Amino acid sequence: MLVASSENIGLCPMSFTDSSNQMIFERLQYQRSTGRFCDVELVVSTRSFAAHRNILAAHSPYFDAILKSCKVTKEQITIVSKYPQVFELCLNYMYSGSVVIDRASVSELLRFANDLMMVKLKNYCAEYLDRYLDAANCLSIRSLAQRYNLPGLIKSATDYFDSNLNRCLLESRDIIAYTYTQLTRLIGDPKYSDCITADTYLKLIVRWVGEDIGKREEIFRLLLESCEFREVSADTLEFLLDYSPLLSKSQKSRFLLLHTIDESIPWIDEDEIDGVYATCSLEGCHTYGPVDNLDPDDCEDEEDQPDEDGPSMCLFCGLRTANEEVGD
Repeated sequence: MLVASSENIGLCPMSFTDSSNQMIFERLQYQRSTGRFCDVELVVSTRSFAAHRNILAAHSPYFDAILKSCKVTKEQITIVSKYPQVFELCLNYMYSGSVVIDRASVSELLRFANDLMMVKLKNYCAEYLDRYLDAANCLSIRSLAQRYNLPGLIKSATDYFDSNLNRCLLESRDIIAYTYTQLTRLIGDPKYSDCITADTYLKLIVRWVGEDIGKREEIFRLLLESCEFREVSADTLEFLLDYSPLLSKSQKSRFLLLHTIDESIPWIDEDEIDGVYATCSLEGCHTYGPVDNLDPDDCEDEEDQPDEDGPSMCLFCGLRTANEEVGD
């Protein structure tokens, strides 16, 4: 029956919201905690949770599909997980509509949300991971995003990694758990290989081998072969030799590093070559210095060789210097 109106102003719709919804949620929580009207038991590891089938089915298409609507007796469902406390967060979300996510729970909570097909909860987890993306976790977050099909998060993590490549390689908590194949695939990727500095590369492989010396020490030689030692700074070498756990615990690895450096970088004995000072071609160190008006052609150990274009070229640093310039 249409209610009459003295003014021709249409149906005059008004919206009303029942503020007692929160009270209903609270009553449902109480019923679940006391077992009242519960008709399903969820077993997670060593814990069991009483719940209501209609609540589970309303929030999760997975539960909606597996729960039997005609079942009279209480059903029991086993959830495979080692983290019942995280599943409890998921269950509480179904009964309250709110959830508190932290670094300890987000990975497993995301797995539950994905497996139970709870889209909103899955998006909350993705939003949390995107908010706290940093150099230490971007690789693991990208892996989670790929596993659970989160395109937006994949892009965020990839962009962050590409923009902060060297820092991410040095600070990542997950890369030290990579297999040799995973590690070499990452650092050998043409997209990244030219952008990884020699300092970062050396620090990374020393850190990676040091995480499991017993299994990885034999691979150290292979990884060292790809290091551009001429571009490694003296500060980095000094730091690693003084403070690296690998080089402190393993004399074999320490000797291998020093031996590889010795083979990769020619050293000059300043006592034997008059007029040439310094020691090696490491960045920050002197490699060739014309003093006492020395002609490079007079150096005994042939550290300077004539270049095709005429000037002399230092074998240690690649610097080409015309003979007449040396005497100036």
